[in-house]
Amino acid sequence: MSGGKAFVLDGTTDFRKGRYDGSLVSVEPVFQSEDKEFLWSMIESHHRFTDSEVAGWILENWEEALTQFVLVIPHEYRAALERSSKESAPPRVRMGVTP
Repeated sequence: MSGGKAFVLDGTTDFRKGRYDGSLVSVEPVFQSEDKEFLWSMIESHHRFTDSEVAGWILENWEEALTQFVLVIPHEYRAALERSSKESAPPRVRMGVTP
């Protein structure tokens, strides 16, 4: 888990079929570039330090393996990210209207 997010290798799909508390977290495919890059770097580091066969397979078969991962994120953490994103976004200005 990192920063409130967890990545689960769910090759059997048992986890995404309900082995989590949906009232607390959401489960979704890993599709954002930053999440893919983070996951790759974590697995690559793990492989480098442990010579794990599973990590090696994942890296060699990245596109296929990526479909077996899910991102688990708490609802509260997602809401905090969305609030933070809105607060840091530049103000929107409409043409012809002065603030």
